[in-house]
Amino acid sequence: MSSTRSIECILTKHQDLLSSLRLPDLLTSPSEPLESKKIPYVTHLELLSIANDLPIIRKNLQKYTKHRKYNELTDAVCHIQNTVDEYLFVNEQLMNKFDAARAVPTPRLSEEPQSGDEHDPTKLSHDANDDLSLLRQRLLAGGTHTSFDDEAPNINKANEYHESIQEDIMSELTGLASSLRESAISFSAKLADDNKALDKTSDAMYKNETMMRQVGNNLNNYVTNKTGGKISFWFLLKLTLVVYAVFFGMVIIVKIFPKL
Repeated sequence: MSSTRSIECILTKHQDLLSSLRLPDLLTSPSEPLESKKIPYVTHLELLSIANDLPIIRKNLQKYTKHRKYNELTDAVCHIQNTVDEYLFVNEQLMNKFDAARAVPTPRLSEEPQSGDEHDPTKLSHDANDDLSLLRQRLLAGGTHTSFDDEAPNINKANEYHESIQEDIMSELTGLASSLRESAISFSAKLADDNKALDKTSDAMYKNETMMRQVGNNLNNYVTNKTGGKISFWFLLKLTLVVYAVFFGMVIIVKIFPKL
């Protein structure tokens, strides 16, 4: 970051990205469902990227404490920080809701014991014998149909679910990478414009410095030619008297002419 203009450009990019997320805020009524069009995990990565950039922006902004836009940029950074913190909290709830909505229930191999039969040793031994007999039948099935075959559709559904999530995340990450690439290109273009402006400014300052030196040399040559390189006491006295005479003449004119 070489100028406040670059910092302002980056903050504008972050504000546009936060606006495009369209996340509900904390003022949303609890009865209203929290919804988002993007996958919450991708949104979480985008928010973390902005949160990691803000300390660097604050550090570079300290170089321009006397700039006229310093207070405005500081307020913008604080506003973005508050928005990111709020969105991270809301997005965490969306991630929990996203996981709960797409979770696949795990099939149970056997029924759980009822509350009344937990301490019955006869029932527990009977259940253990049943479990052993079922396990023996599965192991000795010899390629016939078992209860494990019934679990295959659920496993396929789980695999399809995870594959769909991976595809969605990959598509979102591709879009995020392209947007970051465009932001980097625009930022480099802004830096090139700033470098051109700095080069023009340095050239103008060099020309002004050369011109002032030339004017100073001309004045020194004029004084040297008129006084012979020396300024005498009488010359200074005459110059002082002329200045006082001009001053008193102006005072007299100011006092007399308004009365006329």
